Amino acid sequence: MKQPLGRLRQDVLVTSEIGVLQSGPILEKLRPAIHEFQRKAKKVVGAALYEERFHWDVSLEDEWISALCRVLIGIQRYGHGGAVLLSNDSTMLGPRYSIKYPRLRDALDRVAAAQIHATACMDLAGSKVHGAASGKHEDSVPSRLYLEESISRVELEETRCEITGTVRFLSSLGRVDGLVWLGHDLVLNGFGVIIGADKEPDQVFKAMDALGTKTEMVDLNNLGTRHRSMIRQCARDPESVGFVISQDGDVRAITGIRGSVLIWENIRLQRTENAEGIKSRQRNFRVGPSGD
Repeated sequence: MKQPLGRLRQDVLVTSEIGVLQSGPILEKLRPAIHEFQRKAKKVVGAALYEERFHWDVSLEDEWISALCRVLIGIQRYGHGGAVLLSNDSTMLGPRYSIKYPRLRDALDRVAAAQIHATACMDLAGSKVHGAASGKHEDSVPSRLYLEESISRVELEETRCEITGTVRFLSSLGRVDGLVWLGHDLVLNGFGVIIGADKEPDQVFKAMDALGTKTEMVDLNNLGTRHRSMIRQCARDPESVGFVISQDGDVRAITGIRGSVLIWENIRLQRTENAEGIKSRQRNFRVGPSGD
């Protein structure tokens, strides 16, 4: 696995990023929504087709996390700063603009099904070509199979373009004062949202690793308005997950844990595995048990 030496952000070299979306409490709070996404894909394509490859759970988790990261990266690139809250609890949230916009969730559902169908068609066509070449099968590969694969791949490409457009739209909402409020299923509930919670938590810690096992106390007086309001919200609703994007490009993740609030700085939003590392991981999942 190859790791970058660092990322240049506002003329500052960031040499360490924490993978809170790869492991730890933040990922665990997002897992129920990810599992629902996987469950729906399995239902649409059928259990038999879904389980033909052991890596679909991992691949679809990556797909879901990638969509969330792309929204955060989009806000980051505007250089305006912003905040995104994932919460199913509307208490103490005051949206200036209320809107129910499920397009990202729905497009992810479609891209999952299209990806599985396209891969299945490709595998079947490949096996028939190999069989014909080795003389095991007399029949040639049916043109219907190629057609099905082509249709699946076109649908997959179109849906990926739809996700790109939706991500750009959601990212643009971060420029409006107030936060972007998504449900845990990535459905937009509103933007320009003002947090009404005013009770400061007793303890706020900076997490030094993804698991939050190494921490140090944080002085709230050293934090800005966005951070403090998100901290109050996560203290009130410990199932929520907040992301604050500073104007300098730093992205922080915030959530409540056991009566305290934890903050992760410089979180990792981009994958750092090279192509060979990804292929190797998928090969391992083909022969091993299915995992989260």
